[in-house]
Amino acid sequence: MVISIRKGSNIGKIKKLLICVQKKKSAIVNRERFIESVYHLSFYGNILDKINYTKKDFTSDFSEDQLKIITFSIQWNILIITQSLTDELNKFLFNYKPDNPSLKKRIKAYKNIINPALKEIKKWTDIKVFRNNVLAHNGRDYHGRSVILSTEFENYDIPIYHRDFLVLFQLLKFITEKSGEIFFEEKQEAEEIMNGLVTNNMEIHKKKEDISKTINKINTIISEMNKRAANYNLC
Repeated sequence: MVISIRKGSNIGKIKKLLICVQKKKSAIVNRERFIESVYHLSFYGNILDKINYTKKDFTSDFSEDQLKIITFSIQWNILIITQSLTDELNKFLFNYKPDNPSLKKRIKAYKNIINPALKEIKKWTDIKVFRNNVLAHNGRDYHGRSVILSTEFENYDIPIYHRDFLVLFQLLKFITEKSGEIFFEEKQEAEEIMNGLVTNNMEIHKKKEDISKTINKINTIISEMNKRAANYNLC
């Protein structure tokens, strides 16, 4: 089922605004930005793998309410990944113009290969607006009005049913896996850089404080808040 957008709705106005923003001059993409983009695609692919593993790990230990929460969390995370991934492709990876003929050929081939998937994803016309309004901004639109507490929520053209998310998930998996195949060397380069950064950051945090100090800090703050709450007869 596809939910149509009413004429004159706030969603339609916001979509026009987003289109205007997208028409601004594209960012200049150098090789560093391209390597970052390849890493992002790999990162999204890893998240999708973890999501798939989580789905398979569902057991009868979960109550119906818990399963609903997990399902909604997974579905909404998939929508966030969808918009982030398509932005990454359109703003960065596809805009890189390398001097290397081989890389230029691979980028062109990759774009052509995954084009059917991108076209299918674009059929859900409100994923970006839904991400911005509902998922990223506490259920409020560009003007600060609640989307959840109005009929606007029902008008988003986004994946709704389980079969929709099954299609979307498989398309995203293909896009990320094919990226890893076509840009294998660039992916390795990106991961080596990121692994070095992560290792350095972990060492810095180890030197700053140990876990016991962190726990004590949390307990101190919570204790202070409990003392303040005790001063009010709120129940």
